[in-house]
Amino acid sequence: WPETEIAKIMKRFKVSEKSLWYMKIQCMSSMGEWILLNKFANEKKSPVGYKPFAAACIKYGRPQSETEKYVEKVSDPEEKFDLYIELKLWRKAMEVATKLRDPYRLQNVARLCPELERQIQDIISKL
Repeated sequence: WPETEIAKIMKRFKVSEKSLWYMKIQCMSSMGEWILLNKFANEKKSPVGYKPFAAACIKYGRPQSETEKYVEKVSDPEEKFDLYIELKLWRKAMEVATKLRDPYRLQNVARLCPELERQIQDIISKL
């Protein structure tokens, strides 16, 4: 639909820009329009952030590398940490937890990824 028609519908039904973005993300991802979703994510700054894009990728089983592009754009470090944990990207989760100076999150990573335990214990001892 042309943007002018969408603007008219938004005004008529009092749909916020954020709601429209959530609807577009859901529609594009459920239809498998991943190239279009990527273009949409990059055409202007998202008023809903980038977590919904990452969540859609996770929900529909997109490759980790594709999902990670959106996770890297997530501005809230706590949300970013949770997404890295969900993707099993332990080192990236560890980096975010270190920046947050959060021993509990670091211990969570160590529990999930024992091979990082020694490194994490070193980080915790320096916090």
